[in-house]
Amino acid sequence: MQFSEKVFEKAEKEYDYMFVRRTNRMINLTKQFFLIIISTGIIAVLNFFINSNRPILELQNDEMTFEMLSNIDKNIIFLDTRNSEKFNKKHITNALNLSEESFNSQIEKFLDMWNHNHIVVVYCDSLSCNSSRKIAERLKSDYEIKDVFILKDDWQKWER
Repeated sequence: MQFSEKVFEKAEKEYDYMFVRRTNRMINLTKQFFLIIISTGIIAVLNFFINSNRPILELQNDEMTFEMLSNIDKNIIFLDTRNSEKFNKKHITNALNLSEESFNSQIEKFLDMWNHNHIVVVYCDSLSCNSSRKIAERLKSDYEIKDVFILKDDWQKWER
């Protein structure tokens, strides 16, 4: 074998070695990428089921959406449980303000309007807001009003 053939053969082996090494590196990087993606997905799914603040995907018996409200024949009284400042800026037309902070001073106005032919729908800022649930429970327990529902929809959709 001549010197140039040996050099060529050695260069070819080095090239093959480098090619295999690069290919293996790309395969390892691809594996790591997919491992990270799968791990992130598993963590996200676990967080969804473990997190106590996750959204409730099913409606409870005392919850309604605007779509459900459109099928009701009874008169509806909307109660906005946000504070007076937010209520005064914007609210559902003809809604009454009945906030936790001012409940005792605002309840009379509601009771003057309410009768057994009404359905009461309570809402607040967002789906995760809990003051609408507290007010609804208080109306049911303290005033024995049965048809009290919590709006599980964006209240601003009513205007749209």
